[in-house]
Formats: sequence, structure tokens, C-alpha cells
Amino acid sequence: MPRAGGVYSAPPGTKGSPNTTIESAKYNALVDDLVADANAARPVTAGGSGSSTAVGAADNFSAAGADMASAATVNLANSTGTLVNITGTVTITALGTLPAGSERDLVFAGVLTLTHNATSLILPGGANIITAAGDVARMRSLGGGNWKCVGYQRAASVPYTDDSPTLNSPAIVGATTISGTAAGSLLTISTTDAGAGTGPNIDLYRNSASPAAADLISQIVFSGQDSGGNKTSYAEITAAIVDPTNGSEDGRFYIATNIAGVYAVRLYFGAGIYTANATGGDKGVDTVNAKGYYVDGAQIPFSKAFESAQINIVTNTTVAPFPHGLGVQPKLVMAALQCVVADTGYSPGDEVPINVNTNSSSGTSGGISMYMNGPTNIGLRIGNSISIWDKNGGIAGIGPSSWKLVVRAWA
Repeated sequence: MPRAGGVYSAPPGTKGSPNTTIESAKYNALVDDLVADANAARPVTAGGSGSSTAVGAADNFSAAGADMASAATVNLANSTGTLVNITGTVTITALGTLPAGSERDLVFAGVLTLTHNATSLILPGGANIITAAGDVARMRSLGGGNWKCVGYQRAASVPYTDDSPTLNSPAIVGATTISGTAAGSLLTISTTDAGAGTGPNIDLYRNSASPAAADLISQIVFSGQDSGGNKTSYAEITAAIVDPTNGSEDGRFYIATNIAGVYAVRLYFGAGIYTANATGGDKGVDTVNAKGYYVDGAQIPFSKAFESAQINIVTNTTVAPFPHGLGVQPKLVMAALQCVVADTGYSPGDEVPINVNTNSSSGTSGGISMYMNGPTNIGLRIGNSISIWDKNGGIAGIGPSSWKLVVRAWA
């Protein structure tokens, strides 16, 4: 009779009874049934392979089992086949207990973490693996509840085939380490495109659903060991969001270095370029703002500049001291007249530099005088008249209401 669930049952009526003649037909039916069962493929549940061929036997032994849900411990002893679909996103830290040498192929339905353990769950590279849908891991039992991943295939990449792998359009999910033992290029990214477009490109994409001002979005860190064998960051390049508003986005890029054991930002790139301690920070497009400038080792005499707003000219008056914001006493100051209404041959927009304490046709009571009040303010006194060379010839006193005064200073 056919086996039921791998269990053999004799044909009905074949058991003998005491003091009863054995019927040859029933006896022969039993013998024929036993012969047929012995020659048939023994089911896996009865200790056989379920097939009369080696290929069929291998297929039966590698049958797909029922799905198993991810959990801290996915007990593969309960799997119904050697090919197991793992559903869910729960982090996996253990795989249960099976005899040493047992293998299971796990196909992941989504993103979860396989947690590396040097004894109980040994993963390639000694690091956690973040799975992706379709990834496949071959796990081999070491006995005693310990497992080793002996193969891992990414769904969206080719396998590593040697010590210098070539990856064609790889999709790497999670932290990845590329290590080597020799100097020289460890990673080369190339393209054979012959067009005029850019490439190869590296896109560091912070795919955040809630971007906010001051978010640090990408960073490249340059690290090495110090004399004590400690891993140390010596420099870094960082990008940040200043304003994520759609249509008016602003970004910033900065460079930090480790100097005398102090790690700090040294240079910023925004609309302009500016150093970390420069007063006023970013001064806008096409500007550079720093505390000092040098040419071939020599400091440029002036590194800071100031220009006042236009000052109304009122003769015989003292203008209230105004701050120049240079932080130190200016090394050089000058004044200029800016024409706002046509006068003495000049047109609006014309500018005439004037000498402090002169520009008077009548001597000591005319012109202007200025003084520096330490590192903070500039003081200004306007005399009874200011004279300049008339654009048409000769010296003439200006009409005060036709001009404005501007003061400039450098330090």
C-alpha cells in the first residue's frame, strides 16, 4: 500500500490468526507490497530521499520551507525547509540550535539588521549587515547555537570574486568598510562615457524627511593614528544646511583641522569665504573675510576697511563720534565729498577726495578735521566752509546742501 506520511501499513487482512490456514492470495499480496515498497523511492519522512535520482534527492533535501518572521532569535531548528524566507524588520541576533554542518539559505523580504557576534553569529568582515529585500545569506551551523555566514549575496550587486573586486552598479545598504594593507589607491571610480557631461560623480545624499537649518548633511573625515596608537581625526570637510526652504535653499561648506590637539573649524564657504573668527562672518557673494592677509610671508598693511554712511554737511559743527568697527585704531583715514546736486561744475555721483584739515580758501577756520578716539570711534569737525577746485577752473566754496561727506578708514 502507498505510504501515508512516510509510514508503511500492510494490506488489510494479511495478519494471521492462530489455528487458521494462511491464504496464499493474501500472503502473496503482502510480499508483493513489501517488494514494491522496498523498490520505491523512500520518502524523506521515512529516512529516504523521496527520489530515485541523485538530482531529485538533492532537490528534495533543499526544499523551500515556510516563511519565518524575523525576531531576536529566529530558531532555524523549526524551519520546514532549507530555503527560508525571512519576513519583517526585527533585528536578528541568534538562529537557534542545529547540528554542526547544517545549512540554511535565508532570503530577506526587507530591511533588517543581522548583528555580528564573534562566537554565535559570525558575519563577513566582522560587522553587522543591513539587509535589503532580496538579499540571500547562507548560514552554516557550528553547533551549540553558533552560526557562521559562509556566503552573502546582495540582490542589487555582483558578488566579490577576488581581492580587487569590480562592482557594477552596486547598491550598498548600511555601513561598509573597504580595507587594504598597501599604500596607493584603495577605491577607484571610473566611467567610459565620452560625452561632455560630468562623471564619474559622487553624490552624498542626506535623504531626510525633515531637513532643518544647521543640519550637518555630509562629512569627509581624514583620520590617522597619533603617537599613542589612538585613531585621531586630523581634518574634515563638512556640508551643512543653512536654510532648507524650497526655492530659497542656502548651504554652507567648511573645513576643520586639528592644531595643537584642538579640533576646530578654520574656513567657511557660503555666499562668500570667511574664517571662523572674522568679524561679521559671511559678507556675501565674491567676498573674502579674514582676520589677516599675507603675501609671501609679509602681512598686508591693511586687512580691514570701513566706510561711513553719507554725512550731512553742516558748517561750524561737530559731528558726534561714530564707530568704525575695525577693532583697532585705524592706520589711515580719508574723507571724500559726494555730489548729490549739481554744484561748481560737478554732477550728482561725482566724488572728490579732500585733505583733512585743509580744503579751505580762507585758512584755519575752514575745511574739516578728524580724530581717532582709540580703537572704537572717529570724531569729525566741520569748519565754516569747504573749498575745492571748481571743475571749470579756480577754487570755489561748495554749497553744503549739494554734497555729502563720506569717511573711510583702514587698519
